[in-house]
Amino acid sequence: MKEYDVILVDGSSYLFRAFHALPPLVNKDGIPTGAIYGVINMIKRLEKDCPDAKIIVVFDPKGGTFRHEIYDGYKADRGQAPDDLVVQIPLLHEVIVALGFPLIIHQGYEADDVIASFAKRCGSKRVLISTLDKDLAQLVSENVHLINTMHNKLLDVQGVQDKFGVLPEQIRDYLALMGDRSDNVPGVPGVGPKTAAKWLCEYGSIEGIKASRDQLKGKVGETFRQHLGEIDLSVQLVSLVDDLEVCQSIDEVVGQGVNAPRLQALYKKFGFKRWLSELSVGEEVSFSIVRKQRLLAGIRDKVSQAPFVVLMASKPKSYTPRSMLTVFALQVRDQCFVLDAEHLDMDSLWQELMPALEAVEIVTFDAKMLLNYWALLGQACRGRVYDLQVAGYVLDSSSVVSLELLQMRYLDKAAVVKKEDAISEALAKESWNVGQLYPLISKEIRGNKTCSHVFNDIEMPVLNILANMEQEGILVDDHLLQNYAKELKASLDEIEAQAHALIGVSFNLSSPKQIRQILFEQLKLPVIEKTPGGEPSTAESTLAELSGQHALVPLLLRHRSLSKIYSTYAEGLVKQVSETGRIHGIFNQAVTVTGRLSSTNPNLQNIPIRTDEGRRIRSAFIPSNGYKIVSADYSQIELRIMAHYSGDHSLIEAFQNNQDVHSATAAKVEGVRLADVSQEMRRRAKAVNFGLIYGMSAFGLSKQLGISRSEAQEVIDKYFEQYPGVLTYMSTIRAQAEEKGYVETILGRRLKAQGAQSHQSIEKQAALRAAINAPMQGSAADIIKLAMIAIATRSDQFDYKMVLQVHDELVFEVKEMDVGAFQEHVTTLMQNVLELKVPLVVNVSEGENWEVAH
Repeated sequence: MKEYDVILVDGSSYLFRAFHALPPLVNKDGIPTGAIYGVINMIKRLEKDCPDAKIIVVFDPKGGTFRHEIYDGYKADRGQAPDDLVVQIPLLHEVIVALGFPLIIHQGYEADDVIASFAKRCGSKRVLISTLDKDLAQLVSENVHLINTMHNKLLDVQGVQDKFGVLPEQIRDYLALMGDRSDNVPGVPGVGPKTAAKWLCEYGSIEGIKASRDQLKGKVGETFRQHLGEIDLSVQLVSLVDDLEVCQSIDEVVGQGVNAPRLQALYKKFGFKRWLSELSVGEEVSFSIVRKQRLLAGIRDKVSQAPFVVLMASKPKSYTPRSMLTVFALQVRDQCFVLDAEHLDMDSLWQELMPALEAVEIVTFDAKMLLNYWALLGQACRGRVYDLQVAGYVLDSSSVVSLELLQMRYLDKAAVVKKEDAISEALAKESWNVGQLYPLISKEIRGNKTCSHVFNDIEMPVLNILANMEQEGILVDDHLLQNYAKELKASLDEIEAQAHALIGVSFNLSSPKQIRQILFEQLKLPVIEKTPGGEPSTAESTLAELSGQHALVPLLLRHRSLSKIYSTYAEGLVKQVSETGRIHGIFNQAVTVTGRLSSTNPNLQNIPIRTDEGRRIRSAFIPSNGYKIVSADYSQIELRIMAHYSGDHSLIEAFQNNQDVHSATAAKVEGVRLADVSQEMRRRAKAVNFGLIYGMSAFGLSKQLGISRSEAQEVIDKYFEQYPGVLTYMSTIRAQAEEKGYVETILGRRLKAQGAQSHQSIEKQAALRAAINAPMQGSAADIIKLAMIAIATRSDQFDYKMVLQVHDELVFEVKEMDVGAFQEHVTTLMQNVLELKVPLVVNVSEGENWEVAH
């Protein structure tokens, strides 16, 4: 960007554009912040591009201006600004002032007039006007330029002429001729950009056009002559006032200087994490590296006298639950000790410290990592462990919980961990931050009865169970996987050869660019959908729609499906097998919005359920000698939760009578006897049952069932006639999400409904659809966790290991002699962990591998 002396920012134009164009953001208290972020981000970009320029930010005043006095209809069609926008205006002003920029509002005059007056006072200085408003193009001159930072378009004199077809000094008349629908400026009916530019190029100005009005041809010329009396009003409305008493000299316009404490508080309040970290220089943290084993006794004594300690470990880059940890930071009151395997014998260290640690509360972030490490050393910790990550997740599951996120939400001052920090320094800073966070977060947990119950009675017990599962791992037949990988590779090669022969050229079946070229340029297949970048989409859903139009498409779909199985599972899982012969995956407890657990390294929850390939993969998960795999799976749990929530009589009756709910639904919707329900009727009913709990629309159902949208809507209408309680529940949950911004599970866990209060219709409707399913998915997650706790605490009489959790299924490795009794025991526990209006049903089976048991 060129060098400028002054930048005049049209804050009002950017405020409205940012509000409507950017995704809505809210802070942890539900205050909208998207427009604030958009405007400040734009100002920061200007500051970065022109560091030596004076930046002045101008806003429209509250209430009317002189233009409203001239013309009652001025901006009359705009209506009231949305509440989500209005609440951000004073907050945005606060941030701008705290940033040290002059903020100017002139009562009775618009921001455009103030900017025009400032530009005139700048004299020969180089001025940049940052705006989205075309009205300000009339100010462009040799020294004054315009920039639209949302599109990064700069307009000088030539730029104005190229864009509008007239000179800057003609812009006023250009706008007056066309009028402005958004501002309700009348203009001349029928005169658009081309006509206005043509007349001004030919006659110079509106006065010139008036003088030559009899020469104007056609209907538009006649219209001009009929509206001569109104043109002067339009000119008045679009003319900028440039003689306001804004200043004697532009040099005297100064802000209040950067107010760092205020900025820090505002950034923290709004959740602007990156800007907060840029602003903060961080707290100074001192620490001691312990190099002598003999010093541990003194540390042990300090630990035993503390109310709690913070213990943090450095996480290896390629962490697995069997990784050995080597560097720790132990924060005791205001002292931090770094314990490093390079200097200390870790076995002796934990033997020395563990008794003292077990007598106090150990606060950490990612407790499973510590528990896994101690288990590897044979040093089981029987003390109280407080996981700050899990606590933060219980309070707000809408974002993946990181230590940085919690610092931003809760701390006014934090120790900033920098990339160049040594491991010891970084850990010391993290432990200091955790120590500052713990009293604040634990107090908030204790102050909320539901959060306290979920944290202490569900999440922390489940954390210990997950740690045990990660330590145990699951046994894998890697030879079976290797042989299957060879089969898949041969199939992929064969598909590739068929595709090349079909098209007559060699190409990469995994390259979207090459597939796009062949499908849409060479074969001329219709473009169903486009990517955000405007390219024809080759997504799986798009290819599925094209599958009947050319023989290549089914080959591409098959190749894509097998490639994923080959790379992710058949070949990928072999790489994950440890020296124990088992896969020790990671179960994530603080990631999903609904409370569900997720699985990574590897992701065992995404193995295809219904395909032959998925079944082959599951058959590789086996028990130890003398054991069996037992699978226990909740049956239709989300539909049962829907029946509980909705209280719908017919739905409850179907479950209480142990009917096949899909057949029962089909009978009611189709108006036939239960015995007369066909497989096709049941299929359609199943799609409706599961579709509606995910908020599916008639459009979505029509695509799934291959029927018209009107037919799909008719099916949905019939469903709601038979199950009115479900319709009432869906309406109630939408209203709650829209009003409160959250929904709740059966246990009262709050799940934020992100976007449910958005002013953008598409995003809002998507959020409200998601809100329908969230209580059911979240309640199902609560129930499976309760089941895990019940089994873990009441099954000591059996020789078993819990090895996997996949959504509504638990997988165990059980001693052969215990299998029968264990199945009965688990069924009883799982079906009685929570009392609903309908019975919980569990399907339990056993086998030589996971596939047989499943």
